[in-house]
Amino acid sequence: MKGLAVSFIVGILGLSIVGFGQLSGSESNYNNNWYGNFWNNNNNWYNNDWHKNFWGYFDINKYTGFLNSGGSNDDDDDDDDDDDNDDGDDHVVESLIDDARVSFTVVPRPIHTQNEDYFQNVVSECIFSSEDNFDPLCVKCKIFDMMGNLIGEGKVFDPDDEYMSPAQIPIPISSVDPAAPVPANVDVSNVVQELSAVEISVCAPDGKGEGCTPGFWKQSQHFDSWTAPYTPSTMFGSVFDVPADTMIKVNNVPKDLKEDATLLDALKAQGGGVNALARHGVAGLLNAASPANYQFTVQEVIDKVNYALENPDEIESTKNELAIANEQGCPFDKDECDENQHKEEHKTRHDDFESDYNKNKKYYQRADYTHHLESFQNYFENNKDHFDKEDFKQGTDYYRNFLDTNKNKFDRTEYDRYDKEYKNYMNEYSTHDDETECDDDTPPPEKECKGISLLKLEYKGTYSGVTIKVYKGSTLYTTFSSVASGADITIPIPANGKLNESLVFKIYKGTSLKDEIKIDATCSKIKNVGDYYTGKNGYKLKIKMLEKIMGW
Repeated sequence: MKGLAVSFIVGILGLSIVGFGQLSGSESNYNNNWYGNFWNNNNNWYNNDWHKNFWGYFDINKYTGFLNSGGSNDDDDDDDDDDDNDDGDDHVVESLIDDARVSFTVVPRPIHTQNEDYFQNVVSECIFSSEDNFDPLCVKCKIFDMMGNLIGEGKVFDPDDEYMSPAQIPIPISSVDPAAPVPANVDVSNVVQELSAVEISVCAPDGKGEGCTPGFWKQSQHFDSWTAPYTPSTMFGSVFDVPADTMIKVNNVPKDLKEDATLLDALKAQGGGVNALARHGVAGLLNAASPANYQFTVQEVIDKVNYALENPDEIESTKNELAIANEQGCPFDKDECDENQHKEEHKTRHDDFESDYNKNKKYYQRADYTHHLESFQNYFENNKDHFDKEDFKQGTDYYRNFLDTNKNKFDRTEYDRYDKEYKNYMNEYSTHDDETECDDDTPPPEKECKGISLLKLEYKGTYSGVTIKVYKGSTLYTTFSSVASGADITIPIPANGKLNESLVFKIYKGTSLKDEIKIDATCSKIKNVGDYYTGKNGYKLKIKMLEKIMGW
């Protein structure tokens, strides 16, 4: 059986988008409305079980009459300027079209459970038409319940096609709670008896959609552009399906994307791969939820990200697809580029390199000088095109000063190569742009662990008053005497300022060896604070304090 069509007139207003209308009706109009015609012309269906069910659920008054909304014709009969929902927030621009007609296709959806079988009457299509032509063909439809909750959405988008009046464009509507695909024994949200309002969006006339970058959404001055229910503190894992142990890097610190990361954390994720997908996935989510004429719906963004997370080979292509959509141009009345914040980020990263060097140079061996300069050069190369002339000069000055101050730490070939690259930078400086170019910066390489500067352990064993001898290989490194169970011992740090080797702890009561515990005190192998090392006889050493030397 084909679905039933429910028709209304809707006004269209600006931001290239929105006609927003509340459904209303009149019982006196019953004999002339669509449902009355359905009843009079098709009453031979009365004995059909689906029809009885449909009749029982439907509120006739609710679905007859017109949709009234704001729009360029000021057809909502109020005293204020038109906007999307008569909330007084008239921030929209002139609409592309002056009117539209919307109809809905309603179809039965069978539900099969262990206890019963029944039907839901769902809105499967929002059918759009207008007297106006526009290009490209891009129309979005959202339907809401009487409380303003989104219960269904859909979109038709073809950048190579145009809308020609009076064509009728069917827009497939999907449930939002739960999202498609929905199991056959689960109710969907886009049921017709809940339908109370509809919103129509039309794309921009130049053929482009609209979308703001991760750099826009992560800035605190733009948090008021986030659309409910999403906030900076919303957990990423509450929106997207994230496989266990999926990690991102935020401020050079690993973070569990499923358990610990917020949407704001994802926007700040550093690097490529899943980090880039998280950034652009959240930007896409916020674009789709906003009034922007974004290429995808909220559910489409969620589905794309979920699929890529489940299929890592798709991460790069999905990220690229979302990135293109997120870079179509931000429609809000705020400058997406905050030059002061961009400059502050550059300065913070420059200062971080300088402080890292000053803090850790006492630990440096010859190779560390090369590694630090290579790390800075990597950051500079990836971001210099975004710097204004002042920031560019700040970077080259640091490069030159580090090279000259530590000249004797490089061999002649290395020094000559770095010196030549500096001269190339200075040639580029003379023609470099005076202004900051807005783009997401590539963060510096992740800092590496150079060694351990503090290791405090708690002894737990059968005996108190024990002697603990610490060995490096076969060489006695240090001894702790009269150690009580529950007492702490702090491992002395070598003259070079860092531990980075395996240690063996031998525990004696008098002259009797009670247990032996091995601890790999290297950066990559040592456990975390709170973890235990246990000997064969059950004696334990717990990490109470641990500090690592992190640097470039």
